[in-house]
Amino acid sequence: MLKRVVVGEKASVGHGSQGSAPHAVCLLSVPLRLLKASEDHFDDLFRELQMATMARRDPLVRAFGEAGSGWQAAPFAVEHLAALGEEVKSYLGRFREPVRRAIWEASQRGYALVDLDVDVDAGVFSVLGACQRLLLGAARAARAGHLLTEPPGREVYAWLLWVRHEMAGQVAGRAPRPCPFPADQQ
Repeated sequence: MLKRVVVGEKASVGHGSQGSAPHAVCLLSVPLRLLKASEDHFDDLFRELQMATMARRDPLVRAFGEAGSGWQAAPFAVEHLAALGEEVKSYLGRFREPVRRAIWEASQRGYALVDLDVDVDAGVFSVLGACQRLLLGAARAARAGHLLTEPPGREVYAWLLWVRHEMAGQVAGRAPRPCPFPADQQ
């Protein structure tokens, strides 16, 4: 039997007030494993981008890169992704904490599904677009050897696209639909 836990507090996602009132969105029956995999991937990516940015400022790392190691090709990609990562992280900060609490609570209770209630404003779609650009850019940087963090799996990426489409549909007035991904990996 699958059980659900609803995030108690609504978190607001978007750019703040842009002349539109927040819209309640409910993401139904989200598999805990996909939510956790997505959160873990973002944590790993944000941490690596932060470390890469710090390393670029270190004189020894800069000297090593200038010696022809191949590292010197990465700075623009890493710098751009780090800035985009900080933007995404700041937008999603208020949303991620309630999600982490829901993950922990659901894990403790043995639940496989989570319902997430979220207030979104008009800026949420640019935030989700920034997330998509970050993931695509990080995947390119990883393939080029500039990042160690692998891209999220195809299912996690497809789930993130579903979240975007589900939010757009609900903001447009459509009723919430359960997440189509299975609770356990098949």
